[in-house]
Amino acid sequence: MGSLLILTRPLQELIISLPKLLREASSHVNERLFIHLDNLSLKKTPKEYSSLLHRSHVISSIYSKSPSLCPGVDVCVLMGGFKQRDLTFNAKLDINTVLVDNISKESELIDLKKKYNKSLTTDNFLILLKNILSEPINQEFLDIQIDSSDIVYDDVVAGGTFDRIHPGHKILLSEAVLRCNKRLTIGVAKGALLKRKVLKELILPSSERIELLREFLTVVDPSLTYNLVEIIEPLGPTSYDPDMEMIVVSEETKKGVTLINDYRRDHCLNELKSYCIRIFEDTIKHNQEEEDKYSSSSQRMRLLGTRLKEVKPNPNIPEYPYVIGLTGGSASGKTNIAKKLQELGAGIVDCDKLGHKAYEYGNDCYHEIVKEFGEEILNKDKTINRKALGSIVFANKEKLKRLTDIVWPQIALLAKEETEMHKNNGKTIVILDAAVLLEAEWDKFCHEVWVSIVDREEAIRRIVERDNLSKEAAEKRIESQMKNEERVAKANIVFSTFWSYEFTRQQILKAWKILESEGKFSKGRFKPSFTVERVLIICFMLLREASSHNILSEPINQEFLDIQIDSSDIVYDDVVAGGTFDRIHPGHKILLSEAVLRCNKRLTIGVAKGALLKRKVLKELILPSSERIELLREFLTVVDPSLTYNLVEIIEPLGPTSYDPDMEMIVVSEETKKGVTLINDYRRDHCLNELKSYCIRIFEDTIKHNQEEEDKYSSSSQRMRLLGTRLKEVKPNPNIPEYPYVIGLTGGSASGKTNIAKKLQELGAGIVDCDKLGHKAYEYGNDCYHEIVKEFGEEILNKDKTINRKALGSIVFANKEKLKRLTDIVWPQIALLAKEETEMHKNNGKTIVILDAAVLLEAEWDKFCHE
Repeated sequence: MGSLLILTRPLQELIISLPKLLREASSHVNERLFIHLDNLSLKKTPKEYSSLLHRSHVISSIYSKSPSLCPGVDVCVLMGGFKQRDLTFNAKLDINTVLVDNISKESELIDLKKKYNKSLTTDNFLILLKNILSEPINQEFLDIQIDSSDIVYDDVVAGGTFDRIHPGHKILLSEAVLRCNKRLTIGVAKGALLKRKVLKELILPSSERIELLREFLTVVDPSLTYNLVEIIEPLGPTSYDPDMEMIVVSEETKKGVTLINDYRRDHCLNELKSYCIRIFEDTIKHNQEEEDKYSSSSQRMRLLGTRLKEVKPNPNIPEYPYVIGLTGGSASGKTNIAKKLQELGAGIVDCDKLGHKAYEYGNDCYHEIVKEFGEEILNKDKTINRKALGSIVFANKEKLKRLTDIVWPQIALLAKEETEMHKNNGKTIVILDAAVLLEAEWDKFCHEVWVSIVDREEAIRRIVERDNLSKEAAEKRIESQMKNEERVAKANIVFSTFWSYEFTRQQILKAWKILESEGKFSKGRFKPSFTVERVLIICFMLLREASSHNILSEPINQEFLDIQIDSSDIVYDDVVAGGTFDRIHPGHKILLSEAVLRCNKRLTIGVAKGALLKRKVLKELILPSSERIELLREFLTVVDPSLTYNLVEIIEPLGPTSYDPDMEMIVVSEETKKGVTLINDYRRDHCLNELKSYCIRIFEDTIKHNQEEEDKYSSSSQRMRLLGTRLKEVKPNPNIPEYPYVIGLTGGSASGKTNIAKKLQELGAGIVDCDKLGHKAYEYGNDCYHEIVKEFGEEILNKDKTINRKALGSIVFANKEKLKRLTDIVWPQIALLAKEETEMHKNNGKTIVILDAAVLLEAEWDKFCHE
């Protein structure tokens, strides 16, 4: 079910209003948004702005902006209106809501409904952006020059991989459709043409890609004939088809036009006209490893760590524990992935280690191997010389098969035993880590399969570096193994360790969260945490009772039973803890809960402020102590309303522990436990009782956002996540126009403000550089210049009559009153220049303007800004 957005504005107005229009439209759409240009728009558009190139500009703007403005919505531009044809809808379109960009006259809306109701089953019309402000025309749109690419041809061609259609594809395909009158040929790459593609193993089969292309194109323009063909060499059908007239390419592939036309000329075929589309920046780039442009490579990278294939139930193995087969070729990074999964709580069955165990002297497998291959494979100590054995079997496939027939069943038995051990130890997830998982058919012992891949060249490089082998030896090893494509075909989830450690970690956490969302961690198992004696005894009794009544089919968790009760398991009347407690996170909750659990009457919490925050990361973003105390009180009174809470501000490390005689126990973390000795030394010296202590461990942050954050839960990471977000709601500024939207950007020396302004400029903002305008204000001959010379005398002038700013600085920076007189002259002049430059950006169609000023707040120029 989708929505239809009908565009009726003139093109020159439409291009300006697109961001607001798409953003508002997305609030009425769930999955799919079809966009149609009504002929009312073209009637309103002056002829000089209605060329194909102008329409192309609108289409590419829609597709390039929609991912960030309409997140999660599949946008599809219907080409009928853009091609000035009658309204034609594909019969497959299922429209439930019609959106109209703006209708000022009731008669226009009635006419629209009459026209569209013939093709639609809904009468639900909504009008968007009724009161849009009148804005200047986009200069880039006005400057479009009409050339030979503005002609429509009968026979057009384009080509590419077209793996999982993204906005870049949609722009290229729409440009080809826009310039085509009868037949559009699309060459879809396969085979050797995909050899150098990133994550080529994840590219959809060419038949699926063609089907998705056909579905998209027949919706976009059902009037054309589509010739979608597989190509296995670069020229494809352009090497033989005499009817083709034009080719549509991107900036990346435009060099190919010369090769195509050279070939066609040599083979007595007409040369093709060409139209080149530019590269568009990906506005929803997920991480720094992805390309800056819209690309299928980035799309495939986003699939890593996600479910590519649904899990089919395996009725031949128990539901619990949930066993995941993890495999990959040599140097694919499989072992490091297993280690990370182990850190997250999975049990690991390392089949490579079990392979070594199978060869051990004296067991059944050992005797079978010696019997099959003879005693010449033995060392002097009767152990198997695996190098000698390898030289026999790797040169002969039949002998290798006889060896694996002996060893693999033994490893499978050992793996089952180790899986059972993890089960008895309470592991709900077990990873069967095996290089030959699929070859040995051990996937039949798993609920699902995860695969790690790197491309062939990277694997060879790693093997040469890691194992000190020649390149040829590394190549032979890779060739002897199952291909990545074969592994991926059987995988439910795929990882790649080709990029940074951080990107690999993100993939693993993504996969782990899938298991979490499916409840795989809790199936059939209670997962306890450390607790005090009373909770331990109650839980033990409940579990024992459950076992005696066969309520639980599984044995009691050994880790839970092995908890040793010590002095920290006593409840005290008066407990204390301390910290910054900025924006309460899971680490805080654990520490506070442990303190509450051990407290019977009064819990004192010291909340740091002042000098204690001096070394904190992003200390400027720490909430005021009063707010932090209020949030703490709210949390604690919910957790246990029976206690008395004494929440106090502290400005030195010892806080109330330096004087309170009633305190009995302190709860600390591994980071602050050294402070217990200092506290007790002080209390002893001042005739106060020493405090018992309980230390909680550090917990890993399972939702770490980037590699700059700490590995543990921390307020520093919480504050880092606030960067770039809105900390304070924007208050309307009635003293300035609503358009353009002016943002004041400021910061101290060396704060990186200038680089931020440059990046904002790259993103499309207009920049007003007040530092440069300051230089302009001092220029010889203007009013500001004369006032400065009049105020401070000609001794501040150079020989050429320009102001010597160093000389002027030596006067004013030593005297606050003189500095004030200077700024009273200069700052109003800069403000006037800034207003002029803002107006210039407005006239050039900039909707966002950045007022870049080091003294923005001191000069009170924030009154000229929206935020």
